[in-house]
Amino acid sequence: MPKVEREVKKAEAIRWMNILGVNPDVIKMFEKQDIVMACSGVTGTYLPLADPILEAQIREFEQQWDDLVYMVIRTPSPYGWLDSLLFIDNYQDEWEFANQELKDGYVLSWTINQDHPICSDMGSIIVERTQSGGLIRRG
Repeated sequence: MPKVEREVKKAEAIRWMNILGVNPDVIKMFEKQDIVMACSGVTGTYLPLADPILEAQIREFEQQWDDLVYMVIRTPSPYGWLDSLLFIDNYQDEWEFANQELKDGYVLSWTINQDHPICSDMGSIIVERTQSGGLIRRG
């Protein structure tokens, strides 16, 4: 699999954020300053990442998989605190299919279960956009 340059992945992440209806200010911060925002999976409000453990987990994930994280959805669940890292991978030939799935609310995620790390998992999650342009995890 050929490596996809970071700037190409970043452009695709911005396109995905627009498809998802993410708040334009959040998109601009990512585009101009590489700031990854965390969205509360309860209220749909955005906050800067202020958790050094989560920041380290994002760096580790990006280095291990050569993927680009563009947003985090933080959600409490009966199974523990979930941090869903939304990311762009290197499978450029699958991005068009992913674009179609985004329109139905399905987004690619590495979800870290902070309370039970063994339960962390990669796959598609279902998100819903709030009126303020936040994202809430629905499944």
